[in-house]
Amino acid sequence: MGDHFCAVCGRGDRPSVAMREVLLTGASGFLGRPIPKFLIDSGARVHTIGRTPWSGRSDAVQFHKMDLLSPDGDAFGRASEIGADTLIHTAWCTEPGVYWNSIDNLRWMAASLQLVDAFLRGGGKRVVVVGTCAEYDWRYHTLVERETPLMPSTLYGQAKASLHKTLECYAKQHGISFAWAHVFFPYGPHEKRRRLLSDLIVNLLTGREMPVSEGRQIRDFLHVEDAAAAIAGLAESSVQGPVNIGSGDAKSLRDVIEIVAKETGRPELVRYGGRSPISNDPPSLAASVNRLRDEVGFLPRYGLELGLKSTVDWWRSELKAASI
Repeated sequence: MGDHFCAVCGRGDRPSVAMREVLLTGASGFLGRPIPKFLIDSGARVHTIGRTPWSGRSDAVQFHKMDLLSPDGDAFGRASEIGADTLIHTAWCTEPGVYWNSIDNLRWMAASLQLVDAFLRGGGKRVVVVGTCAEYDWRYHTLVERETPLMPSTLYGQAKASLHKTLECYAKQHGISFAWAHVFFPYGPHEKRRRLLSDLIVNLLTGREMPVSEGRQIRDFLHVEDAAAAIAGLAESSVQGPVNIGSGDAKSLRDVIEIVAKETGRPELVRYGGRSPISNDPPSLAASVNRLRDEVGFLPRYGLELGLKSTVDWWRSELKAASI
């Protein structure tokens, strides 16, 4: 096994590209929020673009206010003028309960192509785009890059997969350094409500019953800090093509729910079987992480129990602050 990227300091002894100026989208989002600190630790200067600035503070981060979905297209000219050498594109529509089949998926696909074009016209060299495990054919148990077929069952997955294949083809034809991050199931602080873990934690901490399925589904969860560190490490590496961003240690939802119930001290509030199963819910979405581990050189910092404990602690602190 090769050397490994450190999720704590953001550095590792492995072949890499020299990141001097990084253009980052989605820095105010759940997944994008932790990425700048790992880029800063690697010595990069970060330019965040979007409608909302990054919530952190650092002289190495500069915010450029622009709307990538604006019909006037002015944002892309300004993005090109930044002159970054590395692009990390995480922005997309992610509103819970909406994004799976939202028309905004098509808008983001078109905007992403324009963004990459503007970045390359500005002298950009390395492109890393955040995709999803929803691109894969969910009939397979373990999902492997370049082996498991891409056969999305949602508009969200289809838009991501179409963008993925288009950019991959263009990158090969024009000699562009390109990587695609298949992100699995990030969790942690700042996750939006109306997702399983955020709703579960808040309900249990506030003394409300939480109906769930029987929890037999297998999923690959990765703490958001580790997911961010993995994406930053992928950008800094010279690895090409699709790379799964997951833990490689998939668990049943019941195992995950039980850990949360224990950490909150309210297991009696969980009602297994209280939520009907989703008709097209795949039994298993497990990530093969051989490329992430052996080629990027990344190992996660958080095990599932530690990660869930830190998430419960964060929500407990947020709820306490809100009640004061």
